[in-house]
Amino acid sequence: RDSGSLIVVEAARGVPLLGLDEKHHHHEATGAQGHTGKHAEKADAHETGNPHIWLDPVLAQEICRKIAAALIQADPGHRAHYEANLESFLAALAALDQEIKQHAEQWRLRDFVAFHPSFSYFARRYNLHEVGTLEAAPGREPTPRHLQNLVAAIRRYGIKVVFAEPQLNPRVAEVIAREAGVKVLKLDPMGGAPPYGSDYLQLMRANLAALDEALR
Repeated sequence: RDSGSLIVVEAARGVPLLGLDEKHHHHEATGAQGHTGKHAEKADAHETGNPHIWLDPVLAQEICRKIAAALIQADPGHRAHYEANLESFLAALAALDQEIKQHAEQWRLRDFVAFHPSFSYFARRYNLHEVGTLEAAPGREPTPRHLQNLVAAIRRYGIKVVFAEPQLNPRVAEVIAREAGVKVLKLDPMGGAPPYGSDYLQLMRANLAALDEALR
C-alpha cells in the first residue's frame, strides 16, 4: 500500500497527559531548575506533556484497545482473531495491575528519584511520590545546583536507591548515589534488553522487582 492508506494509531488520544512540572507527583527537588518546568515539558513531550503513558498498565489497556481497533479496520476479515488476542492481553494487563497493587501495599517507602520522568504515570497509579529526576529530558545535563538539591532530598526522604535507565548513561546516577550514600538500580521504560526483550509483561515485572528492592 502507499503511505497515504496507512492507519495511524494515536495511542495518547483522549488521555489527559501529565505536565512535567506537576509538583504533586514530580520535581520537589528541582531547586534552581524549578522555573524551567514548562521548557522541560516541551523538550520531553513535544509540547504535549509527558508521553510515558504505557508504563501505567491501566492506561496500557487503552493503548491496546486503540491498536486492536486499527488492526480490525485495516484487516476486517480477521476481526475475531484480533478481538480474542485483545481480550487475552487485557486480562493479562489487569492481572499485572493487581499484582503491582499487592506489592505496593508492602512498600515501606513511597518516595523515589528516577533518571527522567518516565514513571510519573506509574507513580500516580500506585501512589508513589517522584521526588525528583536527574534529567528533565534525555541529554539535558543537570546543573550542579540541581544535583545538590537532589542529594539533599534523597537524605531528607530517606531514599535508599537512585534509579538509572539502561538506555542512558548511568554516570550522573552513579555520582548522585555516591554522594548520597545510596545504591543505583535500573528502571527500564522501553524494553528490548535481556532477559525480557520486547515482552511488556516481563519488562514491567522486572521493573516491579527493582521497585521492591528500593521501596520495601
